[in-house]
Amino acid sequence: MKKIIGLTGPTGSGKSTFGSVAEKVGIRVINCDAVAKAVSQKAEIMAALAKQFGQDIIKDGALLRPLLAERAFSSPDNTEKLNKIMLPAVVNEIKSMLGDDTVILDAPTLYESGLDSECDTVVAVLASEKLRKERITERDSLTDKAAKRRLSAAKPDSFFEGRADYVIYNDGDEQEFKTKTIALLREITEEN
Repeated sequence: MKKIIGLTGPTGSGKSTFGSVAEKVGIRVINCDAVAKAVSQKAEIMAALAKQFGQDIIKDGALLRPLLAERAFSSPDNTEKLNKIMLPAVVNEIKSMLGDDTVILDAPTLYESGLDSECDTVVAVLASEKLRKERITERDSLTDKAAKRRLSAAKPDSFFEGRADYVIYNDGDEQEFKTKTIALLREITEEN
């Protein structure tokens, strides 16, 4: 039976690992960040971003994503401004990608975008802030200050815990998390 599974959680929690496990067991994953990156290259979106965050975020017709991220994630208010520009276009693109198969929407802003209303069930991946900070510092080559700023702009765990149908914690070792992911995916996809 076709299902749309929302996958969300704060940055560095382990959504990508969850998604890679899902792909290995044959579930298609739509990476909403990748969709957003593609959408952000559209001329009308770049113009709106430049108007909000400064013309210097565009150089030679290309979006300077690190500079945009620095400004957009500097406060929850600026993150909200980014979301108001990006999310409607991203949602439209994602809806066009849905098919007749079971799919996971890997979407950090699942609730903010309203995409949760398209989902049959939602999984939130959570991890300690200390571990998330280590992960995003390494993954995104961030300074300690930039990592703290990005984490402070994120929603608290309680935001996800109070909304998701399932919560999975990624504070142990990677193999343990992968095993828990497979078990949870089996439970979700075998439900009627």
